[in-house]
Amino acid sequence: MKKIINPVEVLFIEVNPESLPFFVEAFSDSEFPVNIRVAESRDVGVEMILQQGEFSSMLRPDIIIFDIHILHGGAWRVLEELEERTKSLSSDKGCIPVVFLIDEVDEKEVERYRNCPHLYISKPDSLVDYGLAVKFIEDFWVKYNEKQEN
Repeated sequence: MKKIINPVEVLFIEVNPESLPFFVEAFSDSEFPVNIRVAESRDVGVEMILQQGEFSSMLRPDIIIFDIHILHGGAWRVLEELEERTKSLSSDKGCIPVVFLIDEVDEKEVERYRNCPHLYISKPDSLVDYGLAVKFIEDFWVKYNEKQEN
């Protein structure tokens, strides 16, 4: 595996900040350096992803993690718009991979967001589960980047 030197920019969109310390703790044992940014709402997350307003100088996230339920209402419309807009932001990087934290998998939802790489993970409920989730995210990230290099 290629050694990652620059920190991976992780955007964690979470309306319930109680889970954040568990992810931060789990990422502290990561195989590569990680810079975690947090958006406490869907709208702030979109601004961060698109580098708008006060986030115009923020680095573009390399990966996005969020609870699928925070995108209530127009979840898939928002994701499709982000996919289209992030492709146009930087054609050399393509779209941003997304990790969905879910309670259960709905196969119809899985089929809707096929154009960008994504990963569905059951919402962790213990520190051990957060560690396992981070391991899955790392494996997903490495595989995604290997495909990008080829």
